Amino acid sequence: MATENLGDSSQLKLKSHRCLYCKAVGSKLCLDCEAYLCRDHLEAHNSVGQHTLTELITDMQTRKCATHQKLLKYNCCVDNVYVCEFCVVVGDHVGHNVEVISDKSVAVKSSLKELVDNLIAQCKEFENHIREAAATKDDIHKRADDLQRQVTMMITDLKQELEGEGEKILSEIRNQVQEEDLKIHRFLSKKKEEKLKLIAQVDEIRDFLNTTDPMTILEKGTPSINKTKMLIDEVQGRLEDTGLNVLLVTVHLESGLIKVIKRIPQLQKNHGFAVQNLIHIMLRNANDPTEGQASELGSLMDSSLNSKEKHCTSLTYSSTAISSGQHYWEVETSDLPSWSVGVSYSQNKDCNLGDNDDSWCMSYYKMGQYAVVNNGVKTSVSTSSPIEALGIYLDYEAGNLCFFQLANPIKHLHTEFATFTSPVYAAFSISKKGWINLR
Repeated sequence: MATENLGDSSQLKLKSHRCLYCKAVGSKLCLDCEAYLCRDHLEAHNSVGQHTLTELITDMQTRKCATHQKLLKYNCCVDNVYVCEFCVVVGDHVGHNVEVISDKSVAVKSSLKELVDNLIAQCKEFENHIREAAATKDDIHKRADDLQRQVTMMITDLKQELEGEGEKILSEIRNQVQEEDLKIHRFLSKKKEEKLKLIAQVDEIRDFLNTTDPMTILEKGTPSINKTKMLIDEVQGRLEDTGLNVLLVTVHLESGLIKVIKRIPQLQKNHGFAVQNLIHIMLRNANDPTEGQASELGSLMDSSLNSKEKHCTSLTYSSTAISSGQHYWEVETSDLPSWSVGVSYSQNKDCNLGDNDDSWCMSYYKMGQYAVVNNGVKTSVSTSSPIEALGIYLDYEAGNLCFFQLANPIKHLHTEFATFTSPVYAAFSISKKGWINLR
């Protein structure tokens, strides 16, 4: 019932808003004439003069001066209130600085129009951004598809290389099995023949033993004995020099793997991944004054730490400097401080990596604390777990030195940006309780 009453009230209100010129329901209220106007008579009514039109829901009392019951046409700048023309001429606001409301509204409308224009421009810009984002998304997906194809083709080629070398190794094993089978077959065939000869000789001797004539025994016994001894001497013993040559198979395996490893850089280049792996790098101990002495990283670290001089820090550099290209290497790290891994312009044994502007490194300097260091400035690196293996990627021309935590999944830790002006050496540093191994 309440809803019905509300509906009836609305209908009555609409009926009271009839057009001044006809019986149609008004759509606007003319504040100057205090009359309602339908859509058809709006233009004709306004052609007489520029009247002020507003919405039907506007309360006329909010547009009239409470004192003089005239339309509010001015804004008093002194008291900051809306007033009518009588207030300005004979009322409380005589002599006050006032603004015409319609003029002020024009300025507000102008500001609003500028805002609308700005919003429209922003909307257009947003549309451009949306198109760019969509294009970027398409580019990312296209690039991802291309990368997937590149990786798949490279892995396929690598599999073919491995399968080719594997087939050679398996072929070697099969050949050895065939040779051993043939050797055993020949041995067995010969043994069968020898067995038949031995059985025939046994039968011959048994027949001879049935002879009772001493002269016959003496005449034929000695030749039979000699024949039997010769037959026994001719008979082979056990099968010898048989079995698979595991060492030869191992050599084939190692040789095949080396070939594949040497082919990997070319495969990477063929498929657009021109990154050189520095796992073959030879290292020089900066604490060893012997010129030109080089060794593997693991043995260098051990010999350095066990040296009589007992250096506080052991430094190791690559024997060959890097002056171009993209390079990648991996190390296994200790969970005891401290160690540092990075690159350096020099092979100076009297410095700490990262303490000057000639070296860049990632360091493990306190329990559970890692940082990238250059020119003495430390940039903290956060990890959710201890770094057990570290990947280092160097793009010499681009000046990028990137560090990755080799976990599952692999995590990018930090990228250091620099402009390399001289060749750099791969650099490694440890304290007495630390260790580093190349992977």
